[in-house]
Amino acid sequence: MNVILADLVNYINSLKNNSLDLLIVFDVLKHFTKNELSDLINECYRVLNQGGKVICHTPNAESPFGFHMREWDFTHEIAFTRESIAQLFLSHGFREVNSFEDEPIPHGIMSWGGFVLWKCFARNVYRFFTIVSTGGCERNAIFSRNFLTVVIK
Repeated sequence: MNVILADLVNYINSLKNNSLDLLIVFDVLKHFTKNELSDLINECYRVLNQGGKVICHTPNAESPFGFHMREWDFTHEIAFTRESIAQLFLSHGFREVNSFEDEPIPHGIMSWGGFVLWKCFARNVYRFFTIVSTGGCERNAIFSRNFLTVVIK
């Protein structure tokens, strides 16, 4: 497997059609305008093989911290919801989009505490306020500050 670190737009534009199996774009899409994203996603589709994947990590606009995640860095242009990121990729020909919560990862005593509080308390509080304010809440709602999305061509 080759790993390449490069300017994303220049690199993708230089690739041949159907030449990649996987693109990983963590904390990148948020820096593009909507028009730039449309062009970039077209290029991602062009260079991926059939069945190829894009794995991305983006700010979660649905999170109680969504506004903070979008605005805390002046270079951020956009945050996504599960629906908006699915619209982006599906409208450019991708066939499947699945998003997942970026929940805390336990890696020590303190982080285990954060993980347990997230799973047992914080998620339920956010779910409760969502139900109270909207009348419902999807079982697979994503409340973390960021989320992961796997897209399949």
